[in-house]
Amino acid sequence: MRILSIGFGDKKKVKYEKANNAGITETYQLSTEDDFRPEILEPYVNARALVFEVFKVFKLFEEEWMKIKSISFKWHKQMPRVITEVKYVLLITNKKSDECTISTSWLPIAEETQDKLIPLVEEIELFVKGTRAQGKLWEEELADD
Repeated sequence: MRILSIGFGDKKKVKYEKANNAGITETYQLSTEDDFRPEILEPYVNARALVFEVFKVFKLFEEEWMKIKSISFKWHKQMPRVITEVKYVLLITNKKSDECTISTSWLPIAEETQDKLIPLVEEIELFVKGTRAQGKLWEEELADD
């Protein structure tokens, strides 16, 4: 499975691709109001920190004023777990709750930066497979009545 994009907010959207039973790669989109697991917080903060590293001017903002609305990934063609570029859509809110949406260009990802993004991708993969804040979906219910 390759995560192509993640949309955060009340409605979570995940676009991903994976091989079907015939071995052909297909693109899917999951749209749900289910919550991510709490474990996503640290990978999310690390992905947001990358924006502060690339765009130094954002350090003028309080970190909680900037949220990731969505993040998109481009992957290396020969190395399946290597992200080559990332694109952010950011929501910035000021003290008066005014909002500004900013979209970055495709930002190249260095080898040493992979560890800031791969944990987020792994958490989203778990989400797509059914691991949610309310527990694991698709688990068989115990019939010990």
